[in-house]
Amino acid sequence: PVGRAQTASIVARALAKVPVELPLEPADAFADDGGSVHEGAANRLAAAGIVTGKSPGRLAPFDPTRRDQMA
Repeated sequence: PVGRAQTASIVARALAKVPVELPLEPADAFADDGGSVHEGAANRLAAAGIVTGKSPGRLAPFDPTRRDQMA
């Protein structure tokens, strides 16, 4: 299983290969991912409107990512 925070890092890295501008210093979008190595990627994707989290301010970083969410 791949966690939601890990998925954010995977997507952010993939977007770095194409001409998509992600904010470099976005606001902290999620209260429950503090200290995660994936926090920056999740915040950049949230600022770009790509990631919305499970509920407002909540990423649920350790929940698994479903196939439909990854698609």
